[in-house]
Amino acid sequence: MAYTLSQLLQDSYRSLGRTTTFLATSGSATTIACTALKEKFQEDEFEDSAFFITDTTDGLTPKGKFGLITSYSESSPANTFTIPTVTDVVAAGDTITIVDALFPLQEMISLSNLAMSSMGDITLIDTSITTSSAKTEYAIPVGLKRRDPIKVQYQSITTDSDDNKWFTLQPSTYEIVPAAGGSTGLLIFRDELPSGHNLKIWYRGVHPDLTIFSSTLSEYIHPQLAQASLVLQALIWYNSQISGSNDFWAQRQNKAEREFEIALQRYPIWRPYKHNKILVIGSGECEDTFTVPAP
Repeated sequence: MAYTLSQLLQDSYRSLGRTTTFLATSGSATTIACTALKEKFQEDEFEDSAFFITDTTDGLTPKGKFGLITSYSESSPANTFTIPTVTDVVAAGDTITIVDALFPLQEMISLSNLAMSSMGDITLIDTSITTSSAKTEYAIPVGLKRRDPIKVQYQSITTDSDDNKWFTLQPSTYEIVPAAGGSTGLLIFRDELPSGHNLKIWYRGVHPDLTIFSSTLSEYIHPQLAQASLVLQALIWYNSQISGSNDFWAQRQNKAEREFEIALQRYPIWRPYKHNKILVIGSGECEDTFTVPAP
């Protein structure tokens, strides 16, 4: 099952001890009510607090949606949160998680992306290029310029989507030409490739931004590693806000650093080996192999 931004935020808030979870007794697309909260909270207690619809009775929408609480009514209507519309009705029995404003929601979303990038590049694949006749130079997306590609593959068969026969090209048969920041680079082949075939470029790049509740984390990053990374970034941020003046939060950051290192060792991020040139023993140089299989 995909691990989403919503789940990452909830798990991290819970690890930080900032959550209150309960079952809704009624609701709508813009309200959440829970009679069990009677006399537990005050009307002005939820300024800048956030809500998450952790689960629904049928496992369907609006599960996972979140936002900032608009207001809370203690008496009229009783124990009711007003929220931005989640499009679908919040029903009795849906699981709701409330988080306070110590770690602001929008800041945590930004820190989620910082947490992903802080663990280094991940393996991505680009399939945007299709070969053309009388052409050896192809523009590559900006995101592919960070490093040389891990491998470049050529689609041998175009008539069967279940049997593409991807052929890995030797690095000696192409080169990457850099370009100014924000501009596309060039992938130049030594020889022309048959036209009408897709290229698959494996590369290392930044994790795509997490922006909405359903944004999915790369499956190559274990959920516990992602959570440990976000919790650490959140504590670094908070201790900077208070200039390290609170011993509890300073100790909590030290603990988070240890937990992150343990998670890195326990759940390493998978990264494929780069495809190297073939060394011919005795020749002192790399063999030039560029035989593309016939389509």
